[in-house]
Order: sequence, then C-alpha cells, then structure tokens
Amino acid sequence: MDGVEALLRALPFPCRIHDAEGALLHDNGREPPPGFDAGAHAGAVLGTGHAKSIEFRSAGTDGKERVVEALLCPAGDRLVCLFLDRTRERTLEEELRRAAGIAVAGRLAAGATHDFNNILTAVSGGAQLLLRGLEEDDPRRIPAENLAAAGERGEQVTRRLLALSRVEPARPAMVALDRLQAELGRVFSRLFPKRVRVLEHRGGPGPYVVADPSHLEQILLHCAVEFEERESGRGTLELGLRRQDSRAVLFLRCAPAGDPGGGRDRPAGLDREARRALARENRATFSVGEDSGEALIFRISLPLADPEVAKPARGA
Repeated sequence: MDGVEALLRALPFPCRIHDAEGALLHDNGREPPPGFDAGAHAGAVLGTGHAKSIEFRSAGTDGKERVVEALLCPAGDRLVCLFLDRTRERTLEEELRRAAGIAVAGRLAAGATHDFNNILTAVSGGAQLLLRGLEEDDPRRIPAENLAAAGERGEQVTRRLLALSRVEPARPAMVALDRLQAELGRVFSRLFPKRVRVLEHRGGPGPYVVADPSHLEQILLHCAVEFEERESGRGTLELGLRRQDSRAVLFLRCAPAGDPGGGRDRPAGLDREARRALARENRATFSVGEDSGEALIFRISLPLADPEVAKPARGA
C-alpha cells in the first residue's frame, strides 16, 4: 500500500479510505471537516457499486461555516472519500441568483420610473402653462410655482434613478463639484440614514470640472450600494472633495463595522473596469484603495476646468 499512501499524500484535499464497516484504513494526513460519518454511507455505496456525492455544512478551522462536498467512490470492498470545499462556488451561485433577481427588479423599477417621469413631465409642463396665464400678484401663483418646483425636483430624482439602470454616452457640462457633493450627500442620507457624513469642503466655490454629472453620481452610488450589500446595512460612509494640484478628487470612504476583510472579493453590480471606462468617458480616473483604518476609498479624479468660464450644470 506504499504507492496508495504516496498518491493520497499528493492530493491537495482531505482523502480517506474506509472498510465496509466505516473503519479508517488510510488517510493523507489532511484533516477532513467534522460532521461526516463514513460508516453511515459505506454499506449503501459499496452495495450499489456507484459513486455518490453528499454535500453538508461544517465548521472550518477559522470557526466559520463551510460548505463541503464529500465524494464517495467504491473501490472493491473499500470506500474512498474525497472532501472538497465548495464554499466559494455555492456563495457565487447564491450571489448570481440574487443578482439575477435584482436585475429583473431593476428592469421593472426602471419601467415604472420611466412612466412616473412622463407623468411628472406632464405635471411640470401644466404648471408652467398655468404660470404663464397668471399675473405676478395673483394669489394662485404661489401654489402653481410650488407645483412646478415639486415637479422639477421629482424629475431630477427619476432621472437619477434611470441613470442607475443604464449607461448612456457622456454629456459633458461644466460642473461645480461642491454642489454635486451636496446633492449626492442628500441622496446618500436618504438611502443610508444616520450613517452618512458629508465632509466640509473649505476650498471656496467649486472646484469646477467638465464632466457628465450623472456619470459621476452613477459611479459613486454603485460603490455605495456595493458596500451596503457587503456590510449588510452596517458601516459608515463619508463623502469628500479636495483639490490635488491641477485636479479635483471626489471620494467616498466606506468604513466597515465588523470584519474588515469579510466579503471584499464579492462581485459588484457595476464592476470596477466598467467604472473605470465610465470615468474615462469623462476624462477622469477611477481608483480603489484602503486607508490605515481598513476602510475602502473610492476616488474619482478629474482635471480642473477654468473657473473664469465655468457655468455650473447643477444648482446655478
């Protein structure tokens, strides 16, 4: 049996050989996960002569639950048991199913949002027509102005939601990043209550850049949603802005509440290469890093625009 034992030792995963009663005859020195009883399956597998796969959950050496597949193979009157860690595969399968469900829900939400946007456009248009027929001192003018303003705010919200569901070609405009930061801060505060902090920008008005503001919003919103799902509704977010030489940097710092390494390799709804491509359309760069506190930092760096010709796209 020297050759068999040498072969067993060469395997990168636990392997054991049992007799028909389940007694251990050989192993490769790799400890199998607890929770498996070979004796309970030896008779059935050896009796039929067919290999069998059994999946079970077991505590790993790090204390975390693992998904293990036991492959039971008959070899004469011996039972060969191979133990494979399937945790990553099952996790990815679950995330794929969840992503498929989210994609369907996203398409339905995008359709409903588009319809609602059409309704708001009609409301805003009707309010504007009403305002044209009212004198400045007409008491009905204030309610009409409020209606028009509410319709416009609603259209901005629906446009932002629609932007999250699709990636359109960039439509560059002069953008005041301090105002964009404030708008994003309000959106984040509604999405993640009591866990968002907008860092104060002390560099005066601006800075100004030429970019599509909806693309910048889309990148950081996807980053925030990815972090939110990974942390299961915990952790904190900080939205900041700073000048760096001839560039402006808009950044999102995501600090985990628990295990800083948990789930960091999970796929995102909009992957990093797609975010970089979206940034490149706006003459920007997108990067991801960590600080000393194990927080993730998502950065969008853009070249500064000439403030003398700046005409902000937002809030001017």
